[in-house]
Amino acid sequence: MERLKEYVKKNKYYVAVMAVGLILLVIQMKFVTLYADDLTLGHVANNNNLFGAIIFLIDNYINWGGGPTPFIAIFFMWFDLKIWKIFNCLIIFFTVIILTKIISYKNEKMQPIVSFLLWSCIFILNIYISRETLYWLDGSLAYVLTSFQLILYVYIMFSRLIMKNKEKKYDLVIIPILAFFSGWTGPQTGALTCLIPILILIWVKFINKEKIDKRYIIFCIIGILGFLVEYLAPGNGVRMQE
Repeated sequence: MERLKEYVKKNKYYVAVMAVGLILLVIQMKFVTLYADDLTLGHVANNNNLFGAIIFLIDNYINWGGGPTPFIAIFFMWFDLKIWKIFNCLIIFFTVIILTKIISYKNEKMQPIVSFLLWSCIFILNIYISRETLYWLDGSLAYVLTSFQLILYVYIMFSRLIMKNKEKKYDLVIIPILAFFSGWTGPQTGALTCLIPILILIWVKFINKEKIDKRYIIFCIIGILGFLVEYLAPGNGVRMQE
């Protein structure tokens, strides 16, 4: 508790910006309702158990798209909508935290400014964009959740290779899982999952002129394999034809 008080005292402006941003987001989320696609997934959720949801995931992969976000939406539809709203607020909140850490890693005094600008970008989004990405269950999973996975994966790679943070014992488990699902869950983030870690490796190798641990090359390959699962899905071709 004393360490927490000391952190808040030392970073009071940053903490204040994050608190205000989260409160405003929670207020907005209170007014969010389900959309047509959500109701369709809700019908699947109400008439099927976990096995039926998995069958839907397979059918979706073969006939419509390569990602698992509709399956995750079905999972949330089994609970009160507030559960997803809380989840959505938290991943947006932690996305801002992670991006702030990456952008201001050389100067922590910039954290209040960076976090303020990031929250501002979220709240001034055109309503036609935000309603398709932030305030729509199926849409937020397709964009917010996939972006969070990508950013978290990139942050861990960045923190280990650029920021020189100490490696953790769980890296060998967490990073491959993040890499694979970051590559699989969405086409846009999947492509960036292939590109950004490679750019980080190039930075380390040719700008910092440091030796790269082979593990990180393997992590990048796993991310690419995840993207191939998304990209090569039969449903993508069917969807393009439709």
